[in-house]
Amino acid sequence: MGKYAFSLIDNVFADKVRADPNNRKPPTLIRQPQLGLMPDFDGVGSSCDKGILQPWARIRSYVDKLNRENKQGAKYKVIFVLRHGYSLHNYIEKGVKRFNEAGEEVRNDWRKEVSLEALRGAGCEIPRVLEDYLRGGDPNAAARVSLYDAALLPKEITLQIRDSGVTNNDAEDLGKEWFNWVEIDKFPLPDAIYTSPLSRCLETTKKVYEPAFEAHAGGAHKFRPIIMENLREKGNGDACNYRSTKEQILDQYPNYATEPDFAQKDEYEYQIQQAKDGEPTESNKEIEDRMRKVLNAIFDNDETSVVSLTTHSFSIGSLTKVIGNARMLDEGDITAFLVKAVPH
Repeated sequence: MGKYAFSLIDNVFADKVRADPNNRKPPTLIRQPQLGLMPDFDGVGSSCDKGILQPWARIRSYVDKLNRENKQGAKYKVIFVLRHGYSLHNYIEKGVKRFNEAGEEVRNDWRKEVSLEALRGAGCEIPRVLEDYLRGGDPNAAARVSLYDAALLPKEITLQIRDSGVTNNDAEDLGKEWFNWVEIDKFPLPDAIYTSPLSRCLETTKKVYEPAFEAHAGGAHKFRPIIMENLREKGNGDACNYRSTKEQILDQYPNYATEPDFAQKDEYEYQIQQAKDGEPTESNKEIEDRMRKVLNAIFDNDETSVVSLTTHSFSIGSLTKVIGNARMLDEGDITAFLVKAVPH
Protein backbone atom coordinates (compact mmCIF):
# COMPACT_ATOMS: atom_id res chain seq x y z
CA MET A 1 0.00 0.00 0.00
CA GLY A 2 1.29 3.41 -0.93
CA LYS A 3 1.69 6.24 1.51
CA TYR A 4 0.45 9.70 0.70
CA ALA A 5 0.56 13.22 2.03
CA PHE A 6 -2.98 14.57 2.05
CA SER A 7 -4.21 18.12 1.66
CA LEU A 8 -7.35 20.07 0.85
CA ILE A 9 -7.63 21.93 -2.44
CA ASP A 10 -8.56 25.54 -1.75
CA ASN A 11 -11.12 27.62 -3.64
CA VAL A 12 -13.39 24.67 -4.40
CA PHE A 13 -15.55 24.32 -1.27
CA ALA A 14 -16.28 27.18 1.11
CA ASP A 15 -17.21 26.40 4.69
CA LYS A 16 -18.49 28.10 7.79
CA VAL A 17 -18.03 26.78 11.30
CA ARG A 18 -19.24 27.35 14.82
CA ALA A 19 -16.73 27.06 17.62
CA ASP A 20 -17.06 24.70 20.57
CA PRO A 21 -17.97 26.96 23.50
CA ASN A 22 -15.77 24.86 25.80
CA ASN A 23 -12.89 24.87 23.32
CA ARG A 24 -12.49 21.11 23.70
CA LYS A 25 -13.48 20.00 20.20
CA PRO A 26 -12.69 21.14 16.66
CA PRO A 27 -15.14 23.63 15.13
CA THR A 28 -18.37 22.17 13.72
CA LEU A 29 -19.09 22.66 10.04
CA ILE A 30 -22.33 24.46 9.22
CA ARG A 31 -23.88 23.05 6.06
CA GLN A 32 -23.72 25.50 3.16
CA PRO A 33 -25.99 25.70 0.10
CA GLN A 34 -24.61 23.37 -2.59
CA LEU A 35 -22.39 22.01 0.22
CA GLY A 36 -20.26 25.10 -0.31
CA LEU A 37 -19.23 24.31 -3.88
CA MET A 38 -18.02 27.54 -5.46
CA PRO A 39 -19.54 28.31 -8.88
CA ASP A 40 -16.14 29.15 -10.41
CA PHE A 41 -14.15 26.41 -8.70
CA ASP A 42 -12.48 25.24 -11.92
CA GLY A 43 -11.18 28.66 -12.94
CA VAL A 44 -10.68 29.89 -16.48
CA GLY A 45 -8.89 26.79 -17.72
CA SER A 46 -11.91 24.49 -17.73
CA SER A 47 -13.05 22.94 -20.97
CA CYS A 48 -16.61 22.75 -19.59
CA ASP A 49 -19.25 25.16 -20.82
CA LYS A 50 -20.28 27.05 -17.70
CA GLY A 51 -23.28 28.49 -19.51
CA ILE A 52 -24.76 24.98 -19.79
CA LEU A 53 -23.47 22.91 -16.93
CA GLN A 54 -24.21 23.54 -13.27
CA PRO A 55 -21.18 23.48 -10.96
CA TRP A 56 -21.99 20.05 -9.54
CA ALA A 57 -22.57 18.65 -13.01
CA ARG A 58 -18.96 19.39 -14.00
CA ILE A 59 -17.14 18.48 -10.79
CA ARG A 60 -16.39 14.94 -11.94
CA SER A 61 -14.88 16.13 -15.25
CA TYR A 62 -12.79 18.66 -13.36
CA VAL A 63 -11.38 16.03 -11.01
CA ASP A 64 -10.77 13.68 -13.92
CA LYS A 65 -8.82 16.49 -15.60
CA LEU A 66 -6.64 16.95 -12.50
CA ASN A 67 -5.97 13.21 -12.38
CA ARG A 68 -5.01 13.10 -16.06
CA GLU A 69 -2.50 15.90 -15.55
CA ASN A 70 -0.99 13.77 -12.75
CA LYS A 71 1.37 16.48 -11.54
CA GLN A 72 3.86 15.09 -8.98
CA GLY A 73 1.98 11.79 -9.22
CA ALA A 74 -0.90 13.42 -7.34
CA LYS A 75 -4.37 11.90 -7.14
CA TYR A 76 -7.57 13.81 -6.48
CA LYS A 77 -11.00 12.85 -5.18
CA VAL A 78 -14.17 14.59 -4.15
CA ILE A 79 -15.00 13.05 -0.79
CA PHE A 80 -18.44 13.34 0.78
CA VAL A 81 -18.19 12.87 4.54
CA LEU A 82 -21.39 11.83 6.26
CA ARG A 83 -21.98 11.48 9.99
CA HIS A 84 -24.57 8.92 11.07
CA GLY A 85 -28.03 10.09 12.06
CA TYR A 86 -29.34 10.51 15.58
CA SER A 87 -28.91 7.36 17.65
CA LEU A 88 -30.10 6.25 21.07
CA HIS A 89 -26.63 6.63 22.53
CA ASN A 90 -26.44 10.25 21.31
CA TYR A 91 -29.53 11.16 23.29
CA ILE A 92 -28.46 9.34 26.42
CA GLU A 93 -24.86 10.54 26.20
CA LYS A 94 -25.98 14.17 26.05
CA GLY A 95 -28.61 13.68 28.71
CA VAL A 96 -26.55 11.95 31.37
CA LYS A 97 -24.77 14.25 33.81
CA ARG A 98 -21.44 12.50 33.70
CA PHE A 99 -19.77 14.20 36.59
CA ASN A 100 -22.08 13.01 39.31
CA GLU A 101 -21.86 9.57 40.83
CA ALA A 102 -24.98 8.20 39.17
CA GLY A 103 -23.83 9.41 35.78
CA GLU A 104 -20.51 7.63 36.04
CA GLU A 105 -22.24 4.47 37.21
CA VAL A 106 -24.47 4.52 34.15
CA ARG A 107 -21.54 5.18 31.85
CA ASN A 108 -19.56 2.28 33.29
CA ASP A 109 -22.54 -0.04 32.79
CA TRP A 110 -22.91 0.65 29.06
CA ARG A 111 -21.23 -2.63 28.14
CA LYS A 112 -24.30 -4.40 29.51
CA GLU A 113 -27.67 -2.76 30.02
CA VAL A 114 -29.01 0.12 32.04
CA SER A 115 -32.47 0.75 33.41
CA LEU A 116 -34.59 3.78 32.68
CA GLU A 117 -34.60 4.46 36.41
CA ALA A 118 -30.78 4.58 36.47
CA LEU A 119 -30.74 6.93 33.51
CA ARG A 120 -33.22 9.24 35.19
CA GLY A 121 -31.17 9.11 38.35
CA ALA A 122 -28.18 10.22 36.31
CA GLY A 123 -30.04 13.27 35.11
CA CYS A 124 -31.21 11.95 31.71
CA GLU A 125 -34.78 12.88 30.83
CA ILE A 126 -36.65 10.08 29.06
CA PRO A 127 -39.61 11.50 27.11
CA ARG A 128 -42.76 9.40 27.08
CA VAL A 129 -42.45 8.70 23.36
CA LEU A 130 -38.93 7.33 23.89
CA GLU A 131 -39.95 5.27 26.91
CA ASP A 132 -42.81 3.71 24.92
CA TYR A 133 -40.36 2.84 22.16
CA LEU A 134 -37.86 1.28 24.58
CA ARG A 135 -40.63 -0.77 26.20
CA GLY A 136 -41.77 -1.96 22.79
CA GLY A 137 -45.22 -0.47 23.31
CA ASP A 138 -45.81 -2.65 26.36
CA PRO A 139 -46.03 -0.52 29.52
CA ASN A 140 -45.35 -3.63 31.62
CA ALA A 141 -42.21 -4.61 29.74
CA ALA A 142 -38.86 -4.40 31.48
CA ALA A 143 -37.45 -0.91 31.06
CA ARG A 144 -33.91 -1.93 30.19
CA VAL A 145 -31.76 -0.16 27.63
CA SER A 146 -28.99 -1.87 25.69
CA LEU A 147 -26.55 0.40 23.90
CA TYR A 148 -24.54 -2.39 22.27
CA ASP A 149 -23.90 -1.33 18.65
CA ALA A 150 -26.43 1.45 19.19
CA ALA A 151 -28.97 1.78 16.39
CA LEU A 152 -30.59 4.85 14.87
CA LEU A 153 -33.74 6.07 16.54
CA PRO A 154 -36.83 5.86 14.31
CA LYS A 155 -37.78 9.07 12.55
CA GLU A 156 -41.05 9.41 14.45
CA ILE A 157 -39.06 9.42 17.69
CA THR A 158 -36.40 11.88 16.54
CA LEU A 159 -39.01 14.28 15.19
CA GLN A 160 -40.76 14.49 18.54
CA ILE A 161 -37.52 14.81 20.47
CA ARG A 162 -36.27 17.38 17.95
CA ASP A 163 -39.16 19.65 18.89
CA SER A 164 -37.51 20.05 22.26
CA GLY A 165 -34.37 21.33 20.55
CA VAL A 166 -32.28 18.33 21.56
CA THR A 167 -31.61 16.53 18.29
CA ASN A 168 -30.13 17.51 14.99
CA ASN A 169 -30.73 15.95 11.56
CA ASP A 170 -32.61 12.80 10.70
CA ALA A 171 -31.00 10.38 8.23
CA GLU A 172 -34.24 9.88 6.31
CA ASP A 173 -34.65 13.64 5.90
CA LEU A 174 -31.09 13.91 4.61
CA GLY A 175 -31.89 11.13 2.13
CA LYS A 176 -34.73 13.22 0.71
CA GLU A 177 -32.41 16.21 0.43
CA TRP A 178 -29.76 14.12 -1.27
CA PHE A 179 -32.34 12.82 -3.77
CA ASN A 180 -33.25 16.41 -4.68
CA TRP A 181 -29.60 17.41 -4.93
CA VAL A 182 -29.04 14.65 -7.49
CA GLU A 183 -32.20 15.36 -9.47
CA ILE A 184 -32.20 19.17 -9.36
CA ASP A 185 -28.65 20.31 -8.66
CA LYS A 186 -26.99 17.45 -10.56
CA PHE A 187 -24.88 16.23 -7.65
CA PRO A 188 -22.88 13.18 -8.78
CA LEU A 189 -23.77 9.84 -7.28
CA PRO A 190 -20.67 8.57 -5.46
CA ASP A 191 -18.66 6.08 -7.48
CA ALA A 192 -17.97 4.24 -4.24
CA ILE A 193 -19.51 4.39 -0.77
CA TYR A 194 -17.52 3.34 2.29
CA THR A 195 -19.15 2.95 5.68
CA SER A 196 -18.30 2.16 9.27
CA PRO A 197 -19.47 -1.32 10.34
CA LEU A 198 -21.51 0.06 13.24
CA SER A 199 -25.25 -0.27 12.70
CA ARG A 200 -26.04 3.44 12.96
CA CYS A 201 -23.72 4.11 10.01
CA LEU A 202 -24.93 1.13 7.97
CA GLU A 203 -28.53 2.30 8.32
CA THR A 204 -27.68 5.97 7.69
CA THR A 205 -25.90 4.99 4.47
CA LYS A 206 -28.99 3.11 3.32
CA LYS A 207 -31.44 5.89 4.18
CA VAL A 208 -29.35 8.64 2.61
CA TYR A 209 -28.12 7.02 -0.60
CA GLU A 210 -30.32 4.08 -1.58
CA PRO A 211 -33.35 6.11 -2.83
CA ALA A 212 -31.23 8.11 -5.29
CA PHE A 213 -29.43 5.00 -6.51
CA GLU A 214 -32.72 3.17 -7.00
CA ALA A 215 -34.03 6.08 -9.07
CA HIS A 216 -31.05 5.61 -11.40
CA ALA A 217 -31.19 1.80 -11.49
CA GLY A 218 -29.73 0.34 -14.64
CA GLY A 219 -27.08 3.03 -14.93
CA ALA A 220 -23.39 2.78 -14.21
CA HIS A 221 -23.92 3.25 -10.49
CA LYS A 222 -25.10 0.49 -8.20
CA PHE A 223 -25.83 0.76 -4.51
CA ARG A 224 -23.08 -1.46 -3.14
CA PRO A 225 -21.53 0.14 -0.02
CA ILE A 226 -18.23 -1.25 1.21
CA ILE A 227 -17.93 -1.85 4.95
CA MET A 228 -14.55 -0.63 6.19
CA GLU A 229 -13.43 -1.59 9.69
CA ASN A 230 -11.20 1.43 10.16
CA LEU A 231 -14.09 3.88 9.66
CA ARG A 232 -15.58 2.91 13.02
CA GLU A 233 -15.76 5.23 16.01
CA LYS A 234 -12.97 5.79 18.48
CA GLY A 235 -12.46 2.71 20.64
CA ASN A 236 -13.22 3.76 24.20
CA GLY A 237 -14.91 0.81 25.88
CA ASP A 238 -18.48 2.03 25.35
CA ALA A 239 -20.79 -0.72 24.15
CA CYS A 240 -22.27 1.62 21.53
CA ASN A 241 -18.92 1.44 19.71
CA TYR A 242 -18.80 -2.37 19.37
CA ARG A 243 -20.10 -3.92 16.16
CA SER A 244 -22.14 -6.97 15.33
CA THR A 245 -20.59 -10.01 13.63
CA LYS A 246 -19.91 -10.06 9.91
CA GLU A 247 -22.66 -12.63 9.43
CA GLN A 248 -25.22 -10.55 11.31
CA ILE A 249 -24.31 -7.42 9.35
CA LEU A 250 -24.55 -9.05 5.92
CA ASP A 251 -27.80 -10.80 6.85
CA GLN A 252 -29.32 -7.40 7.57
CA TYR A 253 -27.60 -5.56 4.71
CA PRO A 254 -27.24 -8.09 1.85
CA ASN A 255 -26.43 -5.37 -0.72
CA TYR A 256 -23.31 -4.35 1.19
CA ALA A 257 -19.81 -5.76 0.73
CA THR A 258 -16.98 -6.06 3.22
CA GLU A 259 -13.26 -5.54 2.84
CA PRO A 260 -11.42 -8.80 2.02
CA ASP A 261 -9.92 -9.04 5.53
CA PHE A 262 -13.08 -8.06 7.43
CA ALA A 263 -13.19 -10.30 10.52
CA GLN A 264 -16.19 -12.39 11.54
CA LYS A 265 -16.06 -11.14 15.13
CA ASP A 266 -15.33 -7.67 16.41
CA GLU A 267 -11.60 -7.69 17.14
CA TYR A 268 -11.71 -4.15 18.52
CA GLU A 269 -14.06 -5.31 21.26
CA TYR A 270 -11.27 -7.43 22.66
CA GLN A 271 -8.32 -5.20 21.84
CA ILE A 272 -9.56 -2.24 23.84
CA GLN A 273 -10.46 -4.27 26.92
CA GLN A 274 -6.84 -4.33 28.08
CA ALA A 275 -5.62 -0.86 28.92
CA LYS A 276 -3.93 0.96 31.73
CA ASP A 277 -5.90 2.47 34.61
CA GLY A 278 -8.98 0.48 33.64
CA GLU A 279 -9.91 2.98 30.93
CA PRO A 280 -9.76 1.18 27.58
CA THR A 281 -9.42 3.85 24.94
CA GLU A 282 -7.78 4.64 21.65
CA SER A 283 -5.43 7.61 21.68
CA ASN A 284 -5.94 10.57 19.36
CA LYS A 285 -2.79 9.56 17.48
CA GLU A 286 -4.07 6.01 17.04
CA ILE A 287 -7.37 7.13 15.56
CA GLU A 288 -5.59 9.61 13.29
CA ASP A 289 -3.36 6.76 12.09
CA ARG A 290 -6.50 4.73 11.42
CA MET A 291 -8.04 7.51 9.35
CA ARG A 292 -4.77 7.85 7.44
CA LYS A 293 -5.00 4.12 6.63
CA VAL A 294 -8.55 4.67 5.36
CA LEU A 295 -7.41 7.39 2.97
CA ASN A 296 -4.32 5.45 1.87
CA ALA A 297 -6.45 2.40 1.07
CA ILE A 298 -9.00 4.43 -0.90
CA PHE A 299 -6.43 6.37 -2.92
CA ASP A 300 -4.44 3.19 -3.55
CA ASN A 301 -7.27 0.86 -4.57
CA ASP A 302 -10.07 3.08 -5.87
CA GLU A 303 -9.54 4.80 -9.21
CA THR A 304 -12.84 6.71 -9.14
CA SER A 305 -13.29 10.46 -8.74
CA VAL A 306 -16.15 10.76 -6.23
CA VAL A 307 -16.44 8.72 -3.04
CA SER A 308 -18.41 8.91 0.19
CA LEU A 309 -17.50 7.99 3.77
CA THR A 310 -20.12 7.36 6.47
CA THR A 311 -18.57 7.54 9.92
CA HIS A 312 -18.61 9.07 13.42
CA SER A 313 -17.76 12.24 15.33
CA PHE A 314 -14.25 11.35 16.58
CA SER A 315 -13.45 9.71 13.26
CA ILE A 316 -14.48 12.82 11.34
CA GLY A 317 -12.44 15.08 13.62
CA SER A 318 -9.39 12.89 13.02
CA LEU A 319 -10.02 12.41 9.31
CA THR A 320 -10.29 16.14 8.68
CA LYS A 321 -7.16 16.73 10.72
CA VAL A 322 -5.28 14.29 8.48
CA ILE A 323 -6.35 16.18 5.35
CA GLY A 324 -5.42 19.52 6.81
CA ASN A 325 -8.06 21.17 8.97
CA ALA A 326 -9.84 19.50 11.88
CA ARG A 327 -13.63 19.85 11.68
CA MET A 328 -16.68 18.17 13.21
CA LEU A 329 -20.20 17.42 11.93
CA ASP A 330 -23.54 17.22 13.64
CA GLU A 331 -25.44 13.92 13.62
CA GLY A 332 -27.05 13.22 10.26
CA ASP A 333 -25.12 15.90 8.42
CA ILE A 334 -22.85 15.86 5.39
CA THR A 335 -20.00 17.88 3.91
CA ALA A 336 -17.68 17.66 0.91
CA PHE A 337 -13.97 18.13 0.28
CA LEU A 338 -11.65 17.98 -2.70
CA VAL A 339 -8.65 16.04 -1.43
CA LYS A 340 -5.21 15.79 -3.00
CA ALA A 341 -2.93 12.82 -2.29
CA VAL A 342 0.77 13.03 -3.20
CA PRO A 343 2.99 9.93 -2.84
CA HIS A 344 5.86 10.32 -0.40
